[in-house]
Amino acid sequence: AGRFGFDPSKLLQTLASRGTPLVAGGAVLFGGAYVAQNAVYTVDAGHISIKYHRMSGVGSSTYREGVHFMLPWFERPIIFDVRARPHTMTSLTGSRDLQ
Repeated sequence: AGRFGFDPSKLLQTLASRGTPLVAGGAVLFGGAYVAQNAVYTVDAGHISIKYHRMSGVGSSTYREGVHFMLPWFERPIIFDVRARPHTMTSLTGSRDLQ
């Protein structure tokens, strides 16, 4: 022990025995938070999504508005706008009352 009762070798032994589980627990917690945040996506109203999977390609299911889950890195949502849009159409008619 030193002058103030502080022993650096004891501190290193304590960190070696207790530090590894703390670091491992922190890594698991950080990894779980990352996966949870990136595993959720939202499809807005008027949109539809399909999932692209890195291994199998584009899926056959469509996903309507709401919250959906995916596997981070393996799946990626592709979101399409399917809202109705106004379209003006011109046509030739014999008179205005036939329109």
